[in-house]
Amino acid sequence: IGNELVRREASKAPAPSADFFDHLAPIEGGRGMALLEKMGWRKGHGLGRDEKGTTEPISVKVKSDMAGLMAGGGGAPSP
Repeated sequence: IGNELVRREASKAPAPSADFFDHLAPIEGGRGMALLEKMGWRKGHGLGRDEKGTTEPISVKVKSDMAGLMAGGGGAPSP
């Protein structure tokens, strides 16, 4: 009964679109940015000692179904 209720309630909420994060404004401040700046990072420069690391934020894929993260085959990773 619990799973049915969860699925029924979740179906009422609108599913996020695949391009949900594409329309968000870039972050201009916050705790994470303050920590990066405290450790020497500057806007527009790459990460790492030589500043050759990534300059773009990590892209994300919106998960909009009720399946678990490992659903879809493959099974659990071996330790």
